[in-house]
Amino acid sequence: MPSNISVKDARIKIVHANFRNFKKNFENALKNAQGDVVFLSDQDDVWLPNKYKKCLEILQKYDLVVTDSILANENLQEIKPSFFEFYSSGKGILKNIYDNTYFGACMAFRKKVLEYSLPLPKTIEVGHDVWLGLVAEITGKVFFLKEPFLLYRRHEGAITNVTPAFKNRSRRSLYAKVRGRFIMLKEVIVFYLKYKFK
Repeated sequence: MPSNISVKDARIKIVHANFRNFKKNFENALKNAQGDVVFLSDQDDVWLPNKYKKCLEILQKYDLVVTDSILANENLQEIKPSFFEFYSSGKGILKNIYDNTYFGACMAFRKKVLEYSLPLPKTIEVGHDVWLGLVAEITGKVFFLKEPFLLYRRHEGAITNVTPAFKNRSRRSLYAKVRGRFIMLKEVIVFYLKYKFK
């Protein structure tokens, strides 16, 4: 946040951390979340009107909601009208292990999902957002809302490469990608067994 902006609201808390890893920063923020509903928000994306209200409405029946978004460039000009269609977004544990469509900036969830999800897996192969989505599928109900409530801004410095082809998502070798999927599958199986047989 620019230093010349001031927001006076007692509900807003700034949590400082010295992590140089975005996943650790998200985990730290999630550990400090106090409400009954948690929204993830990335600094360069733009919420569209009624996102908050619509997500709260859906979370009366579901544990996690993922809203569609409009893919936009860094100047907020539309690239694709539906991220869901472009990326084949949807539920499915194996589907999302292979090809994650849980993107944090598009998600909101009930506190119970967070309680099951923390601590996050230590491996870098499992992102915070896909983990929250997979845990929600195992422990509750997930809803993919086919209505855009976000301008999902993409620029050259973005961590996530948005392309519909699995093989082009990152510069890692195919071996590294496949190995990463097996590590994620193992983490999910371990969680599932602990959850089902606790």
